[in-house]
Amino acid sequence: MKNKKIFIVSIILCSFVFYGYYVNMKPPEANQIRLGLLLPLTGASSDSAEYIKRGVDLALEKIRQEDADINIGVFSEDTERNPVKALSSIKKLFEFDKVKYIIGPYASSEVLAVAPYIEMNKIITFIPGAQTEEISDASDYCFRIIHNTKQEAPIFAKYIKDNQKGKNIDFVAIDAGILESYIKYFKPVYEAGGNKIGLVEKYPPTTSDFKDILTKIKYSESEAVFLMMPPKHIAMALKQMRDLNITNKEIFMLGVEGKDILDVGDAANGVYYPYSYDGLSQDQSVKSFTDIYTQKYNEYPETLAVNSFDSVMLLYKCYKDNPNSNTQRIKDCLYGIKNYHGASGVFSIDEKGDAVKRIIIKTIKNGKFVTI
Repeated sequence: MKNKKIFIVSIILCSFVFYGYYVNMKPPEANQIRLGLLLPLTGASSDSAEYIKRGVDLALEKIRQEDADINIGVFSEDTERNPVKALSSIKKLFEFDKVKYIIGPYASSEVLAVAPYIEMNKIITFIPGAQTEEISDASDYCFRIIHNTKQEAPIFAKYIKDNQKGKNIDFVAIDAGILESYIKYFKPVYEAGGNKIGLVEKYPPTTSDFKDILTKIKYSESEAVFLMMPPKHIAMALKQMRDLNITNKEIFMLGVEGKDILDVGDAANGVYYPYSYDGLSQDQSVKSFTDIYTQKYNEYPETLAVNSFDSVMLLYKCYKDNPNSNTQRIKDCLYGIKNYHGASGVFSIDEKGDAVKRIIIKTIKNGKFVTI
């Protein structure tokens, strides 16, 4: 009798499990846009994921206020900034959650890992932060809402060469796919006239202690260092440079912003970086987003937030222009974007799916990000 009761209870529990699985597997609503977020929700780049999520949330709020008929469902997966995990996560979003539109991944190495799957399954994918050149040819369904290394690196190389006190620069870079692409376009401009790239030190994304690398930098012959890192790592590196009393180097960094960097105080003053988002622009689209963002989060937007906001709004625009259409028509619409006034400024999408944007130079001064 006891075994019979256990058997009956087991059958009941299995029924509940099966019912729960069946409910989760029910087909998506016919009028729902299913949007996936493929982001490093944990780990060293979790702050970047948070900026992207903020931009998405504000875009969804705006759309819901303006169009009650639009139903957008959001499904999130954590890539942990790991290319292998990114691939398994996008398969889950597409095959299980039936997602056709994705924002992310964040890092170039992740994007390149998932690009063949994106191309094969015709998934419209918006890239808010990965800049490496190879992404331009990785998939016709990838749309990069940030400028690429080919646009940025020559401009920043010329700025550094023209304004640097010395003649040499070292690189400290996260091993995430961007370094080689960046140096490809940075080096010819920077080294024209006798300047030289010195040490090039790469580190794994899980690293948080840079003292061994920074000690090499301290005693190198170069007069400057380029930190090619996410915001959290830049903050750690600047603190550790201060602890190591590295005062003989000019500091340049990748175009990222974030509260962590400002929190290191004076150690961040005088760091220069390239950027394609001017939060002080008088363009109405930029001003409107800046006002909404600062009111909600009590800080100025970061480029990942504005790029992800623009990604959702571009998807909405193309979906409205092509209701109930397949991803091919949405793709064609995105390739036709020219002189779009977005939260990140005015930009166009080129034949490679890359946003073409104006590059500016910024610095950190008295605890603020300042445009030069």
